[in-house]
Amino acid sequence: MYQVLIWGTGTNYQKLINLIKYYEKQKWFEVIGVTSDDKFYTTLDGYPFIPKKDLKWNFDYIIATPKDFHSVMAEVEILGGDTKKLIAGKVLQIPDFNFAQYIKLRANVPSIISRDCYAAVLYNVLGIPFLSPTILLWFDDDNYLRLLSDLQFYMQQTVEYVRDEVDENSGVVYPVGKIADVEINFNHYSSFEEAKTKWEQRVKRIKWDRLFVVNATKQVDVAKRFMNLSYERKMCFTNFEMKNCINLGKIMKSTNLDLWGVARKSCKGNYRLYNPIEILL
Repeated sequence: MYQVLIWGTGTNYQKLINLIKYYEKQKWFEVIGVTSDDKFYTTLDGYPFIPKKDLKWNFDYIIATPKDFHSVMAEVEILGGDTKKLIAGKVLQIPDFNFAQYIKLRANVPSIISRDCYAAVLYNVLGIPFLSPTILLWFDDDNYLRLLSDLQFYMQQTVEYVRDEVDENSGVVYPVGKIADVEINFNHYSSFEEAKTKWEQRVKRIKWDRLFVVNATKQVDVAKRFMNLSYERKMCFTNFEMKNCINLGKIMKSTNLDLWGVARKSCKGNYRLYNPIEILL
């Protein structure tokens, strides 16, 4: 059984403690103690309280309850701990969460290729590293299918500046780039230089033996072309019925969200359409 340390005793700890105790009763892990900057605890909820200065780091994982996960990571590193042991406490709230499956996923994180921010949202929900360049950007149908037709070729191409565009909803100006004949809309970047730097950094992280490819489209022909691609692991969201695709049409009507908004919410477990951990294993 894994031994875990709980990090943090604030508001989020209070929200998570019942889940932590539930999973401990399932014998998925054993809590060996709780730590925080508080000075007045010796025990908390039946667990030993361990001041940070007294931590021995002889446990398997750290469940970090604070929302600011990056601050916890920075502090663990300063204190001499192993940041690879950190688990964001929020993942315990994923519907049908299975600790053993999650640990297996962490040990072999896939590269999620998506046409919009779906990859970024799913990585964030699961608290796992971003091993994909398709983060905080979007492609239209034709450019995305062209990219996937020869992904390795396109990932070897240099990103070039094309023009600036204005987001029709927010009015924000963002850069558009291209790799060979594929255009990329870097709609969450303020400058092309920043977008290019992030793209090049993330291309290097791709795990070619662990690709998971995602699309969302309202076009039948695009869905067919996508599903006929040779990728072993892929998922397609639509607003119509098609074999091996996930039809979001009814949810779109009941929520007034567009297809892409519903798809992104689905990876948070909002609609219980699939298990976000299982699809990546």
